[in-house]
Amino acid sequence: MKVELFTLAWCPFCVRARALLDRYGVVYEEIAVDRDPERRAEARSRSGRRTLPQLFVDGRHVGDCEEMQALDRAGQLRAILGL
Repeated sequence: MKVELFTLAWCPFCVRARALLDRYGVVYEEIAVDRDPERRAEARSRSGRRTLPQLFVDGRHVGDCEEMQALDRAGQLRAILGL
């Protein structure tokens, strides 16, 4: 399973998203877009959104931090992550 998280270093929502994945021990590729406009454009293109973070699992867009947290509260995030 491939888990990708597009982030900004200074973003508090990105910090929360990383912490959520780390809490579950998920191995993920963090794609920091702070100094990489091409990767930031990729995140925008793939998600259709301008905000960060953006989470993808096996190429499927899952959402931003708030959506990740809502999925977690609903008990669905773990299943999406294959846990």
